Amino acid sequence: MYDKVLEFLEASKESGRRDSTNISPRLRAQLLLAVVVGNLRISTGRRISMFSQWDAETNRRRLSIGDILKDNTWTRIMTMIDEDESDIAWHGGKVLLSTKLKAILNSQASFGATIGAPILFFIGGFIYTILGIENGSLQGDDTVHALAFGMWWMTVPHLAIVSCAMLASPSPSALQGIVWDGGAIASRERSERGSWDLMKTKVESYAAGRWIANKTGRYQLLNSMYDGQFKTVTLWNRGPNKKRWVDEAIRDYAASFEEHGDRLRPPQEIRKRLDLDLGDQFMIMVGSAVLLILPSLLALLTSYNMPRKGISCRSGTYLIYGITQVIECIFWVWEGRLKRMYGERWSEARTRAKTINWCGQTFVGFFAVFTAVVGTLMQLLGVYRTCACKVLSFSFVRQRTLPTGSNG
Repeated sequence: MYDKVLEFLEASKESGRRDSTNISPRLRAQLLLAVVVGNLRISTGRRISMFSQWDAETNRRRLSIGDILKDNTWTRIMTMIDEDESDIAWHGGKVLLSTKLKAILNSQASFGATIGAPILFFIGGFIYTILGIENGSLQGDDTVHALAFGMWWMTVPHLAIVSCAMLASPSPSALQGIVWDGGAIASRERSERGSWDLMKTKVESYAAGRWIANKTGRYQLLNSMYDGQFKTVTLWNRGPNKKRWVDEAIRDYAASFEEHGDRLRPPQEIRKRLDLDLGDQFMIMVGSAVLLILPSLLALLTSYNMPRKGISCRSGTYLIYGITQVIECIFWVWEGRLKRMYGERWSEARTRAKTINWCGQTFVGFFAVFTAVVGTLMQLLGVYRTCACKVLSFSFVRQRTLPTGSNG
């Protein structure tokens, strides 16, 4: 949702409205590129070295000459704009930037082809179950609980719909063919590295850790889908990554503003207009809460009321998973605030808040994955149909005992 709002704000600045007429064409092109390729891992070619100093006036770190890296994804992709601004482009010797952007957009799969068939089959299963209950062919509490289980897994279609509704391409293939220059593969900057990466670096600093890393280095738990030079970020990092693309565009715009400041909008005003206000943040929280809580809530209410009102194995699974998702989002928002506060110092920061945040995300994430995997297996294997799972462990209402009558 955060990623979707950023795309809307950036696209509104490029729609030709009166408040964007005094923005340089280069910034417009950079913001359009941020929308189209904002899912790619950005590397600006800057890093923090032991010789850098923190500037209190600008609240930024002053970098030395040795801080320039060869891997500079930003500069390599911005060559599209440089070629478009050159004299050769105006004489027809180069492909225009608008044509390249359309080529990248047209290389994406259509929304219906990607999501339509899976969603249709998912909804078809619901319709079949509901019609079976009405016709009497499917009876018993197990059918109702199976329907609740399908409600719980509505999270997967929600995630697929939101991720595929983005304008930014999830595949770097088209961009790879347009701007590839034979450079190195885009790597993660130190400012992107979290506590887990720092822990791995610390373990590899020991001899035993290096030996284990050399033996297991060729084995990867998660492998990239693309072998190109550009890499995409994870789904939960798309919003912050696209924000970095926007920040780099504004930083480049600020450099040219000193020369043409009388005819351009101030960079501070552009940054303020592109930031999320309270209304945008409220909309993000409400939308995210609905998408996260609704599947677990519907499944919980269904299983809670069948056959008797109370928390049992199935309803307890839905309750635990829903709580973990809410807490995980709170930790994610907190981490985003901390990264924005520390900026490029995030990878080197040693604070109590960072430690608590990382431990909390790991602990809650473990229970979320454990609940989803184990709950699915128990439902498929029929463990939840046993008598032990029909015993109520907790109930919000008082159970009534019906009189059985007497001989007298």
